Amino acid sequence: MKLKNLLVVMLFAALVVLAACGGSSSSAAPAPTGASVVTLGDAAADNIVSFEITISDIKLVNSGGVAVDVPGTHRLEMTHLSATVEDLSHLTIPAGTYTSATIAWSAPEVSFFDDLGVLHEIDSAATGTATVPLANLTVSGATVFNFDIDVAASVALTTAAPVAATFTPTFSFTAARGVGEAEREPEDGALEHVIGSVVTASATSLTINVGQAGSTLTFVVNANTSFEAPMTSASQLVAKQIVRVEGDVQADGTMIAKEIEAESADGNGTEAEGLVTTKGVSSFTMIAHDASGASTSSADLGKTVTVDASVAKFTISKTKINSGNLSFSAFADLAVGQHVEADSDAAKSAGAGSVSDDGAFGQVKKIKLVQQALTGTVSVSGAPGANFTLTLPATSAFATLTGATTVQVVNNGAQLKNIATFTAGGKVRVRGLLFHDAGGYHMAAGRITTP
Repeated sequence: MKLKNLLVVMLFAALVVLAACGGSSSSAAPAPTGASVVTLGDAAADNIVSFEITISDIKLVNSGGVAVDVPGTHRLEMTHLSATVEDLSHLTIPAGTYTSATIAWSAPEVSFFDDLGVLHEIDSAATGTATVPLANLTVSGATVFNFDIDVAASVALTTAAPVAATFTPTFSFTAARGVGEAEREPEDGALEHVIGSVVTASATSLTINVGQAGSTLTFVVNANTSFEAPMTSASQLVAKQIVRVEGDVQADGTMIAKEIEAESADGNGTEAEGLVTTKGVSSFTMIAHDASGASTSSADLGKTVTVDASVAKFTISKTKINSGNLSFSAFADLAVGQHVEADSDAAKSAGAGSVSDDGAFGQVKKIKLVQQALTGTVSVSGAPGANFTLTLPATSAFATLTGATTVQVVNNGAQLKNIATFTAGGKVRVRGLLFHDAGGYHMAAGRITTP
């Protein structure tokens, strides 16, 4: 059973002197360098619909034995980050040669479908520390560190009764990239669709807590920042209000807000993102992958919530993807298997707290179609510039939910990563916007890569 999640941990080094280093070496820390970046993301995981883990400590160890601590404890749901990355924290990375990293993890949890299509959630109190070789990585300027968590090696599932899961988180290091490329992507400093609650806001600065990840980000607001109506200034925002931010990280570590949108009217609202599992007359259920706002917590992740969409406006989240004539403008366009975001001006109501009932989001005013990733085999050979059929694996949770075994991929200029040609029967991962109509499921591709 092939289940692979990509974990990349993202740090931005500010141009300041490192105040303190972890580790027990007596060697002097090397001189500070420019803003360095480490990212966090995920790859497709077939029948897993939610995978969570707590990262409580990361240390980057140089050749002198000096360990640089990455601050903060983060509870992370990984599947919604498939084929993308998320920013976690900022710190100074001193120049030098780095030989290894240690990653302390705890409390892994998985939600998945059994052989009969029943949803299960299994958690663990396990803890551990992984040591990851960095292959003598030389840091002399802005740098991107990438770490993988291989779920095929990290989670072993028994999907026949009695269901079970065994966790052995396994990490590895992959190639580093430079910061500040001409066409920014999440791996080199683009901050796309960052959702969080306001900590402080002024005409020139915005600080938010990002979802349930435990990250706090501060953005510079300037004359180039645009605002979604009716907003005209970040100073209009109030504490705990839910916002969406698009931005860029500069070479010196500064985060610039390019666009800000208020997702709730004030500090009493909520936002949740997840996978649609059932659809009713005017409501639906979804497995929560992230949440912000009143009455939400990391305990919601991986559980099913109900969304009242009776008065909601349906729209597509802001992306660079060309979706052509594909539509998501009404409840009729909503389908099981899609990833969506629900925005409300009210608090989440409590439920039983079980995997099948974790409460409800009422008074939802906006339902946004957001990006997701699917992995499968392609139907054609040749240059990857055309549309194709993606055939899903038998273990796919998407296939279990929807009954669909294929998705039509619409390629209107998708970004290609680690792939030059398609081979019929070859495996690819596609991230984009998933639409549904009478003709079935269509993925407007934003990124196509190898799994």
